[in-house]
Amino acid sequence: MGVVSIGCKKLQLTVTEKKQVQVVLAEDGTLVDDEEYFSFLEPNTALVLLLPNQTWQPPLQPSHSQRDPKTAEMTEVDTGAVGEAEWLGPARRLAENPANIVLLSDNQLQAVLETKLSDLKCVINDNKQAEALQDGCQQLLDDRDRRRETLQLLQLMRDSKQQDEGTPKNEDEMDSCLVPGSIMGTSLEARLCMPQPHIGLSTEELQHVVKLGLAGLTNIPQQENVVNMCQEELETRLALVDTFGRSRSCGLKHDGGSMQDIAL
Repeated sequence: MGVVSIGCKKLQLTVTEKKQVQVVLAEDGTLVDDEEYFSFLEPNTALVLLLPNQTWQPPLQPSHSQRDPKTAEMTEVDTGAVGEAEWLGPARRLAENPANIVLLSDNQLQAVLETKLSDLKCVINDNKQAEALQDGCQQLLDDRDRRRETLQLLQLMRDSKQQDEGTPKNEDEMDSCLVPGSIMGTSLEARLCMPQPHIGLSTEELQHVVKLGLAGLTNIPQQENVVNMCQEELETRLALVDTFGRSRSCGLKHDGGSMQDIAL
């Protein structure tokens, strides 16, 4: 019943004058036993009147069949295993703006790619767009792999030239990644030690690395190069999202194919 301009004692008396009743909150069974507490209750607070032989029971939850199918399915996703929930945040970002695909890390793209299409449709709400979304994630992952291979090949050529010129290569560079005590998360630090780390990071991770700067990358080899690559990658991605946003504002149509174009 809703709370109106009535005191706690008067509410009890309106039920019966012969039996003592208790007033409790319907939500959690909290006893409302004085006028001061009663006066601070929010409007439309649900109350339960209990006779001496009655006890408070939690409200019944709707069964699975009574819940809205879309709401029920999303609840199951939110409370599922960690691996199942990893895709949810990135998928919501993509549903909000397909151009956000370039802001995601490799791990986030892979999580969306491995999600069941039926689950993805709960967020995207469009079969074709959900399929195009996964195609775009795959295409972007492939494109990043090609970029890594190209840059690694260039690095090998550069190293080979240095060796031919007699410039010694520092063999202890990668060992410095194993030194503990970094202020970064272990996972991010490990990825920064990999070849061309900037390609697979999310935009938030790129921003974090740039913000840390050289002082925060003491365990990472070639810190200055890593920071510069992350800065350049960050600017490129944000420019892509900005370009896509301005194109949409000009009335250009962007279907599933255009989402894949963004990935490139």
